[in-house]
Amino acid sequence: MNSNAVAVSEARLAGAGPGFASAPAEPVRLTDEEQWVWRAFMATHRRLLETLERQLQVVAGLGIQDFLILSMLAEAPQQRMRMTELAFMSHGSS
Repeated sequence: MNSNAVAVSEARLAGAGPGFASAPAEPVRLTDEEQWVWRAFMATHRRLLETLERQLQVVAGLGIQDFLILSMLAEAPQQRMRMTELAFMSHGSS
């Protein structure tokens, strides 16, 4: 993506404000180049997560979600957290 396309993309997002609370009146369409970049990013992200998942499973017998929860517990004071906190932080439910 060239610098002009990046500037246009950033300008589109600037109007959304913090947390993207406000949506534009009309949907903003991605350019062909932006769509290609988005799809390439998503495919790379998926492959990365699949690779990490396989490696964690082989090395430690854990899935990514298990690893994330154990990491949160390891970093918590006294290595303890309430189930509701763990669920919220791992985007799950209690």
